[in-house]
Amino acid sequence: MRFNNDADGVSAALALSHAWNWMKFLQHNSAAYSLGNAMSDLSIYSSEGKAPLGLLVDFGSNVESAEGIRHLIAAGAKVAVIDHHPLEAEEEHILLISPWVVSGNSSVTAGMLCAELAKGESKNIQHLNTLARISAAGDRSPLMKPTDADKKTAMVFDYLSARGKGRKGIAIYESLMGDKEQLETAYHEAVYKMDEAVQKALGVAKYSESAQGYVLYFPVDKVVERADYPGRGHLATALLDHFTSKGKKGAIIAYTTNSISFRFSNALSARDIIAHLKSVLPQSIISGGGHAKASSIRVPEDQLGIILSEIGEYLRLGKN
Repeated sequence: MRFNNDADGVSAALALSHAWNWMKFLQHNSAAYSLGNAMSDLSIYSSEGKAPLGLLVDFGSNVESAEGIRHLIAAGAKVAVIDHHPLEAEEEHILLISPWVVSGNSSVTAGMLCAELAKGESKNIQHLNTLARISAAGDRSPLMKPTDADKKTAMVFDYLSARGKGRKGIAIYESLMGDKEQLETAYHEAVYKMDEAVQKALGVAKYSESAQGYVLYFPVDKVVERADYPGRGHLATALLDHFTSKGKKGAIIAYTTNSISFRFSNALSARDIIAHLKSVLPQSIISGGGHAKASSIRVPEDQLGIILSEIGEYLRLGKN
């Protein structure tokens, strides 16, 4: 089982571990399940002569994951996807658990879905409900009311899952759930690093006003190192919170040499902007997507400037 590297993905994996602890849990540091991922996973089981069950949690319903999933299926594996991101590719011959299948939306997090699944096998209902609330805190879902402790744990999960690109399982997260002192220490580390990054980002960002509110652009590489906390998405969200606390609505555009993350607190939609980019600059997006108010894309390095200019024009005109 591969789970996405954020608080929602971690919470979802921990929930399923209470039901099916015989699975191999592996953190997945990408929004896509690639052909290379599939070949790597299949190689683990080839020596045993058995076809595995591949379970993708909090990712996998995007177009970029289709090739990897098809390769698993062609090799005889069974595949299940538990994801709350918008459906871009409904592959045949897989078990898909998604709120979008039943006219829901991304507010139903992967952690919520997995907690409900796990209740069929586990009697630890209270702990599963806690994990569901932690996932809601991490993904800002309005469907649950996380406690302050849940919000702290979500931030720690985000913090630890973002640090380094090694192959993590769930042991480090399991140990934290039962160690309040260790959790508190990690939380204060995360808060310090986030506050430091926010101030640094504000110092290098370009700020402007548009028809739909403010627009803040900042180069992530000048603020935080790769494979460190906060990642571009978490930092963009923190900057959005910074302006929201001042009563301002607008957009955060965080970019590296080959990626762009969007965060919105106004009427605009990241999915609409991505669709616009695909229509006017067909070769501008390598992969990516996400939610209406929070999305990321990967772009060709030599087209970053053109893409940012097009985004700026889109925001200036206030399209929606």
